[in-house]
Amino acid sequence: MTNNWAVIFTRVSVGAAALISMSAAAQPARTNYDNSILDLVTRYSPPNGSVSGTTMEVGNQVYLTGNVGNITTFDFQFYGTAIGASFAGPNVSAQVRFYYNNGPFLGLYRTPGAAFWDSGTFSLGGPTSRSTISFTEGTDFVLGGLPITSSEITWTVQFSGLGVGDVVGLDIYGPPSPGVVFNDIWANVPLFGWQMVTNAADRNAFAARFETPEPSSLALLVLGGLGFMVAGWRIRKH
Repeated sequence: MTNNWAVIFTRVSVGAAALISMSAAAQPARTNYDNSILDLVTRYSPPNGSVSGTTMEVGNQVYLTGNVGNITTFDFQFYGTAIGASFAGPNVSAQVRFYYNNGPFLGLYRTPGAAFWDSGTFSLGGPTSRSTISFTEGTDFVLGGLPITSSEITWTVQFSGLGVGDVVGLDIYGPPSPGVVFNDIWANVPLFGWQMVTNAADRNAFAARFETPEPSSLALLVLGGLGFMVAGWRIRKH
């Protein structure tokens, strides 16, 4: 015999899931890390990599504030110069990666482990005094945001396709608010792996920003109501 309360509970659960999903998509973003406020008027050009026209992979280890479960937006600033009006390289590109710091120890600190997100290479176009690259949910991340399991991560970028006279680098800002950044740079050095390096000016925090979904009051209300229904169903069942 069909249990009517079980049927109702199943239908409500499906509806609640849909409401929560719709509510999350409609909620404004919450900034968990923002290092795009105070410009220190300092720039960093990553060292050359092991392949001609490619730079080392470099990045910052950061702490995202608040209850972080999904990254919905990430952006960073870069600049690019050339001898002429366009890059000498045929396709100057970048590649962004996210890591948890669960790799081997370097002294007292854990290095970046395996990347849990990789943008793949994308073109930067032409020279620019300053531009911002943005990654968003539903386009670059899955709908609802990129799930993460730790508030401490390292983000990196690597440039490639540079020709003679081409220079691409990152703007230095700081301090972030909200969020925390280590005052050094992780660099994936050929033959040596991950190393800590510093800028000549001892300013090492790249301009970047992370956002996550704002908690939804509607989703919390639905979940609360669902909890009461579960309790009621358990009582009636007994």
